[in-house]
Amino acid sequence: MARGFSLIELLITITIIAIIAVIAMPAYTEYVVSARAAELVTSAHPAQLAVGSYVVDNNTITGFTYASDAEDFTSSPTTVVSSITVTNGVIVVTGNSSVLESNTIVLTFTPTVSNNKTSWICASSSTFHHLLPKVCQN
Repeated sequence: MARGFSLIELLITITIIAIIAVIAMPAYTEYVVSARAAELVTSAHPAQLAVGSYVVDNNTITGFTYASDAEDFTSSPTTVVSSITVTNGVIVVTGNSSVLESNTIVLTFTPTVSNNKTSWICASSSTFHHLLPKVCQN
C-alpha cells in the first residue's frame, strides 16, 4: 500500500488553487480600491464642517476659499488623499493614484444652502464609477 499523494493529485490540487487565485485577485483589488475611495468621502467631512460653520456665521457660502494639502483638513495624515481644496464652498478631494491602483479619483462636493442648513451633492469625473461609494456615483 502506497503512502502519500501521487504526482497527478498534487498537480491537480495546485492547478485548482491557481485558478481560484486568478479569479479572486481582481475582485480583491477592486474591493481594496473601493474601500480607499470611501476614505476620500470621509476625508471631506472636516472641510464640510468648516464650510457649514462659515455658512452659519456669514449667511452665505460665497467667499469661503481654502487650498491645502491633505493634512490641514484631516485629523491624521493619510496616504489615500493627495489634496483637499475648497473654493466658494465647493470641496474637491483628490485621491493619490499610487495607492488607488493607478485610478485617478477626484470627488467634488457641492453645497446647497437652505435656511442656514448645508446639504451636499457628491460628483466625480472618474470613469471608475463602480469603485466609488454609492453617495458619489453619478
